[in-house]
Amino acid sequence: MAENAPWSDEIDPFVTDLDNAIGDKFGVRLKKLLSSPAEYADLKDISTKIKNMRAEADKYFDDLVAGLSLEQGEFTRELTDADALYNKIEQLLSSRAAIAKVPYIRPADMDLSLTSPEVIYVNSYNNGLEALIMKFINSSNYVANISSTYKKYNIGSWFFSGSKGHIISVKPPQSILVSIDNARDEISGLIDDIADIFVHKKPAKQDPSP
Repeated sequence: MAENAPWSDEIDPFVTDLDNAIGDKFGVRLKKLLSSPAEYADLKDISTKIKNMRAEADKYFDDLVAGLSLEQGEFTRELTDADALYNKIEQLLSSRAAIAKVPYIRPADMDLSLTSPEVIYVNSYNNGLEALIMKFINSSNYVANISSTYKKYNIGSWFFSGSKGHIISVKPPQSILVSIDNARDEISGLIDDIADIFVHKKPAKQDPSP
């Protein structure tokens, strides 16, 4: 990764590949635009060039995904299974927490950096998991649903507060498609931010007439 680059290490390969793919097509290098946009401030039609680069970036990522149709199908199946497992655990946990009169919450956010909870990843539902959940509920001060979503799919995660914190998490499916989506979002966001800067850039002041 280039020193002081505004993009993350994880997407650096995508930035490099996209930079090579676009090249000097618009008289603008992607890496230089993202790292030093001021160098293009006086380039004619820079806003139009950035808009065209944004379209090229979208096409680049669309083509990447289109070439991974088999991976997309498998990933969708895994996400569907993860979502179904979330629903089973959520139904059990919320109902059993209510019976045990243990507070069950859905916080907007939680900082668990100081608690060092034990994290247990699961990918299937069975009697052993049900028994473990009941054990955690009975020893908890409260239970928090800290699940996340990917697209329309729930990726389950629940925190059990007690003398020793525990987290039960549905193991999230792994796929290159996640990296592609993250790279698309980050690069598109960076380009949009720079485009917005140029759109709102005030014109240079003219020297007063003698």
